[in-house]
Amino acid sequence: MLELRLETGNSSARLAMGNSPSLYECPENYSALPQRPLVINLGLAKSGTTSLHEFFRCSGWCSRHDWGTLTHAMLATLAFAQSQSTVNADAILRARLGTPADVLAEVNDAFRCVFPQVDHLDHLLRFFPEACFVQTTRPVDHWIRSLRGWRLPNGVTLLGSMITRCPIRPRDESGLRTWYLRHERRVRKALSGRQCALVIDIEKDPGVELARHFSRTNESCWGHHNARRTRMVPPWVRRQLRLRYRGARWR
Repeated sequence: MLELRLETGNSSARLAMGNSPSLYECPENYSALPQRPLVINLGLAKSGTTSLHEFFRCSGWCSRHDWGTLTHAMLATLAFAQSQSTVNADAILRARLGTPADVLAEVNDAFRCVFPQVDHLDHLLRFFPEACFVQTTRPVDHWIRSLRGWRLPNGVTLLGSMITRCPIRPRDESGLRTWYLRHERRVRKALSGRQCALVIDIEKDPGVELARHFSRTNESCWGHHNARRTRMVPPWVRRQLRLRYRGARWR
């Protein structure tokens, strides 16, 4: 049985995560456009999810990057789909989200190490048979460096949080590297032979590859985002994190 692994607490804070306008935006004439197949990114946080989001947003797609809301909706959808033996959960997820979505650019809660694409990969592929899956990747050492650059207001880095919370052995950077590479290999194998699937290295300027794979997109929309060496969590995210992690003890 699939377990809903999103911790409860202040639900309003949880569902408000990512409510920055740029994190989900649709073109003005979106309702007049034909519905596109859902695109789900299986890449992990800090592997180019923002760049992927901005690529589709720039191309006129309705892309979402409000990861807190997306993670909660996805886990609830997968749990419901399994309980009902649902064949296709696409409509269920769209209804839970409440607003249009073509692209789910980041579906995880990295600070808590909640990754549906890791824990429930088989269910994602099973219950979204018509979806297009993308995996954003980057060299593992660059990924580790990016994790190190993201900090909470109390100084805890995303790297430190994931080392503490993720199921890795040994519980250090080498264990996290192994975990990352294992997920990358597992996804590549799972997507082989699937009709609509694409694995991209974000550091090899995949705009041409994305535009070739997804019609009505523009290769010039690709660019690197969130690329600063040391990045503090934006103010609007910090406010929500204070609510969400109130009373939490960081080690």
